[in-house]
This record gives sequence, C-alpha cells and structure tokens, in this order.
Amino acid sequence: MITTHPTIRVNRVKHSRLPEVDFNNLPFGRVFSDHLLLIEYANGDWKQPQIMPYGNLNLSPATSALHYGQSIFEGMKAHRDINSSDIILFRPEKNAERFNRSAVRMGCPNYLPICSWSRSSNWSN
Repeated sequence: MITTHPTIRVNRVKHSRLPEVDFNNLPFGRVFSDHLLLIEYANGDWKQPQIMPYGNLNLSPATSALHYGQSIFEGMKAHRDINSSDIILFRPEKNAERFNRSAVRMGCPNYLPICSWSRSSNWSN
C-alpha cells in the first residue's frame, strides 16, 4: 500500500556546518548535508517522512540489509535559491524513479509520493 503524506516533520540542526564548507573544493562523497530524510516502512505501509539532523543510524542486528543485502540508497542534491532563500531539490522526480526502479529489482515496495511532497515542502528560513 502506498500512502501519501502531505507534510514532512522537520527537526533542524542547532548549528549548521554550512559555514565550514569550502564550495570551491567539494570532493565527491565527503561533504554531507546537515540533515537526512528518514521514512520507515512497517506492516505494508510507508510511515511519516521526517527530516532530521545528519548522524549515525541505529540498526538492529536483525536488519535484513545486514543479513541479505536488501537495501536501497538514493542520495538527493539540494541547493539554496539565491533570490528567495528557498531550498530547491535537484530533480526529485528522477530520484524517485531510480528508487522505485531499484525497489522493483529488489522486490521491495515502491515509494511514489516523493515528488508530490517535495514540491509542496517549503524550507525557507
């Protein structure tokens, strides 16, 4: 079952690492966002999406990805609009397509509402 969530819970970091970023030298895979998106899946349904401070994930030893290699990772790029200060996601529909294509290959459930709520989310300061 796919459930549409109209809002995303947001828990912002207290101190951003953004001032520490050297935008003239952004090595791939070494500079990360202050936040991450977490969406749990349980009992045949995707739960409420939430944006939370970047940090380590707590995993149960019974996590299927550790035993059977079942996991899907899709990173998404975002930037701040210089005119409005809004946060703009880079091609979220392509991100959702890649995620869902991987889900089909893995026999995992799709998550389609990504594009609908990403367009409606306002990250302005």
